[in-house]
Amino acid sequence: AFTINGRSGRLLVGDFSSTFRLRVGELFGDPVSTTPSASGGDPTIFTLIGVLQRHDGEPTYSFTSQQSKLLSPSSHVIAGVVMQRVEQKTTAAPDPAAGGTLRGYFQFRGFARFAELPDLDAFSFGVGEEVGGGGLAFERMLLHMTSTLPPAGEPTTAAPTWRFDVSEAVLDGGKSRARPQSLYARFPLTISSFAQAAGAGPMAGGYIPVATPLAEKKIGNEWYGLSFQLDLGSAGALVDNSAFKANLLLAWSPHSGREPITFVGLRLPGSNGAQKSFKIQGLFDMKIADITLLAHEDGSRKSYTMIFRNVAFELMRLSFPMVGSVNFMLFGDPNTTGKPGGLGWYLA
Repeated sequence: AFTINGRSGRLLVGDFSSTFRLRVGELFGDPVSTTPSASGGDPTIFTLIGVLQRHDGEPTYSFTSQQSKLLSPSSHVIAGVVMQRVEQKTTAAPDPAAGGTLRGYFQFRGFARFAELPDLDAFSFGVGEEVGGGGLAFERMLLHMTSTLPPAGEPTTAAPTWRFDVSEAVLDGGKSRARPQSLYARFPLTISSFAQAAGAGPMAGGYIPVATPLAEKKIGNEWYGLSFQLDLGSAGALVDNSAFKANLLLAWSPHSGREPITFVGLRLPGSNGAQKSFKIQGLFDMKIADITLLAHEDGSRKSYTMIFRNVAFELMRLSFPMVGSVNFMLFGDPNTTGKPGGLGWYLA
């Protein structure tokens, strides 16, 4: 999915420069379109220019590209990724005479645009379709490379191996742009990080499935996601942390065919795994039958509600309320002109 080729040459005595091209054929597990952009040329190819620098007398190469390009994966969730800067770093270099293993990575800076899914605009980020549009701003999206170099004079026989990694990416909510009526714009969420599968589904990470209007399909062990923080306010001494915060995960699977495969999950504070309960003061168990996230439309304005159904408190096998059920509802201020700063709630 990724390839490189390059050339180098002496410019002046003691000074070197080189260039090579990196082709990005896959992002977030899906192939990237090679359809020529409006400016012409293959949008998946980046030309990196390397210059020889000296740090404390030691020679090092720095390779960078500042070509802004829009990459379009064949994904139902990722509408496009604009790469604004690509930089190459070497972490381990063998002796050129003896050969050995070369390790390094490419780091990308730019922003990701997500599709507006029908019935629930959960992934939120993405305004405009051109290279200069807006989306989820990121830095340090990594592409790791490992290559075996032969001893000097021998031909190279092994192709490099690649690993796409978003676990260290830094997201900037302040520079990001969400659609005005999306979940992120209308619900008090804070973007935290990208998420990436580690050989297991999201529930292995302690996330409780949240029912939504999105088509329900089982997500596999290969997935990517966005992690958010949901501030539930202060619980005082009820839980171990004074800040009563939950984590919301929006995940998707690549290679999803005709329809997106998504997962929405919530990890509650103080919960044990993906159980629908958490302890209060180490004594009470607060249990929840199920959680639902819904969108409501009033003319041109949308609002979002998260519903905890059949909430019960248990102590020594006694359950409260003993008769009937309680539903707990959370919502952002539907009348705010900006991003909601807190949650509203009521019981029914």
